Amino acid sequence: VGSLGLTLLVGEETYGAKNWIDLGVFSLQPSEFVKLALIYVFAIYLSERRALRGNLPALAFAGVCLLLIVLQKDLGAVLICFVLCLFMYYAATGNLLLCSLAVVAACGGAVLMYLLFDHVQLRVAMWQNPWVSPTEGGYQIIQALVAIGSGGMAGLGLGLGSPTTIPVYDTDFIFAALCEEMGILVGLMVLLVYVLLFLRAGLLALRSRSALDSLLCVGVLASLSSQTFLIVGGVVKMIPLTGVTLPFISYGGSSLLSSMLMLGVLQGVSINAGRREESAWLRAHGREEAET
Repeated sequence: VGSLGLTLLVGEETYGAKNWIDLGVFSLQPSEFVKLALIYVFAIYLSERRALRGNLPALAFAGVCLLLIVLQKDLGAVLICFVLCLFMYYAATGNLLLCSLAVVAACGGAVLMYLLFDHVQLRVAMWQNPWVSPTEGGYQIIQALVAIGSGGMAGLGLGLGSPTTIPVYDTDFIFAALCEEMGILVGLMVLLVYVLLFLRAGLLALRSRSALDSLLCVGVLASLSSQTFLIVGGVVKMIPLTGVTLPFISYGGSSLLSSMLMLGVLQGVSINAGRREESAWLRAHGREEAET
């Protein structure tokens, strides 16, 4: 929370969002690590299956984080954090009424942010029709679609495309550059790798006998899957562009480190689950040998 507040005071504004802190040698994006903090806070509180009153500290922490990120105008990070909190809370409590109310409130907040922030209005307008401003507001999405189309199914070849014509091609629009040079088929294979990762995270959540471990998996799954959907959906013009990075592929140390830490969480849960299963197997076979 402190890092988010510091970002509001001394952060740098990029593409309408004030979400970077320049540390001289490198820049840091605190909102990337807030996702991990939310995952751990929610997992710790919700794993004890307390009533709503007992979970208020976690909900208050999430509310403060979301508010600070909204003030930074980093709406992509807000949406990812909201989705992971919503999924974790529903997975832990099954409270459909409260989760539905949260979704309704989020929709109202989205409309309010659209009315308040000019860059959000611009992104929605360019999503509807980028050809209204092909050399300014719609330039990014038009170039991304042209790049994907020119690459075709097989791609132009590694290093043979022109990804640099797409603004921020190495971060927000890396998927378009990948499809141009390596083809739509490779792009689909990359998405398949993401799907397999998300399925493994979901299966691990079901396999874990600890509520804490299961909720950690749910949080990581919700965070990475929503982030992937937001950026790929924005690049192919399925949804308005939100300006987040593609996990493990886009350039950016904060995003890559955050994503790798989430993989570390999954690996730790997998190790714990394996140890519990091994202990259970040894106890079961020990009893069988004692009986014989």
